[in-house]
Amino acid sequence: MMHLDFNEVAQVDTALHVRHLTDTASKSVVVCLPSAGGSAMQFKSFAHCLHDTCAQDAPDVVVLERRVDKMRPPANLETLNSRISASKALLEVHSRRPLVLLGHSFGGYLAHQIAAEFASERRQVSALIILGSLPPSRIDVLKSFCAEDDEALLNLVQDLNGVPEVVKNSDLFQRVYLPAIRHELCLFAAGSVRPNRKFSGPSLVVGGTRDTLATTDLLQEWSQWAAPLRQVSVPGDHFFPSGAPGILAKIVAGFLNEIRLSGR
Repeated sequence: MMHLDFNEVAQVDTALHVRHLTDTASKSVVVCLPSAGGSAMQFKSFAHCLHDTCAQDAPDVVVLERRVDKMRPPANLETLNSRISASKALLEVHSRRPLVLLGHSFGGYLAHQIAAEFASERRQVSALIILGSLPPSRIDVLKSFCAEDDEALLNLVQDLNGVPEVVKNSDLFQRVYLPAIRHELCLFAAGSVRPNRKFSGPSLVVGGTRDTLATTDLLQEWSQWAAPLRQVSVPGDHFFPSGAPGILAKIVAGFLNEIRLSGR
C-alpha cells in the first residue's frame, strides 16, 4: 500500500496526508474528505461496502485527512486557501485516473472548492459527491459557533449525534479532538468570504432526513454551485455516512455507474 510524502506540501500543511482504505490499482479513485475533526475512520465501512457493491468496477477509496494532534495554524481565510492548495497538490498523484471527490460536512465544502478549481484549471474531475454539507451561501451561520465555549460546542456536536457518550468524557477527546473540531468549523466559516466557483459536472448531494444542520431545504441550494445536480435523502442524522454505510454505498455506486455508462 502506497503512502505519500510530498516535501513541497509539507511546507504548506505538515499534518495533511492521504490514507488508502482500498488499493486495488483500479482505473478510478474516490477521494473522501472528512467532516470537521474527522478522520479516515468515518469512511472505513463505506469503503468496504462500496467495494462489495461495485464488484469488478469498484474504484479505489482514499481519504485526505489531517492529523488532529498537530499544531493548528490560525483558522482564517489564508489558512483555508493553503489547505485547499495543499489538498490539490497531494491529489496530483491521482491525476491520471478518473477522480471522484466526496466530502462530508466541512469535507463536502472542501471537495466542492477543490473540484471547482481543478475544473477551472482544465483538470478532469469525473464527479462531485457532497454529504450533509452546508452550501457556500449558508456557511456564515457557523461563525457563531467559533466564539462558543467548549461546553456549547460539545452540545452542538451532541445535538448532531456525532459523539458517543463513552467518547465525549475522555481526556483525548477534550484535549485533542474538540479543539480540532472547533478549528475546522472556523475554517469552514472562513469560506463565507471566499470567492466560490461553480462546478459544472455530474454532482450528487445526499442528506440525512434527521439532520438539523444541513437540512433538505438547505441542500437544495447546492444547485447554485454544482450542476447537473441530483439530490437524495437517506434515513439518518448529520453523521449518516458512518451510520448507514451500506445505503450510502448503493447510492454512490448507482451514481458512478450512470456516469460510467454515459461516458463522462
